[in-house]
Amino acid sequence: VVEASKELCREVGPDALALSDAFDISDSMLSAPIAQDWVSYNERDNQGEV
Repeated sequence: VVEASKELCREVGPDALALSDAFDISDSMLSAPIAQDWVSYNERDNQGEV
């Protein structure tokens, strides 16, 4: 499963920006803390904020 997941990521990687545009994902959502180091982000109480 891990190797298949890596292969799929390699396949769609070049189209990542086009995919985010197609789904109308905002720049602020792409830079949301959950898109970065979510383990570190969740070390403190964020009061439900993402």
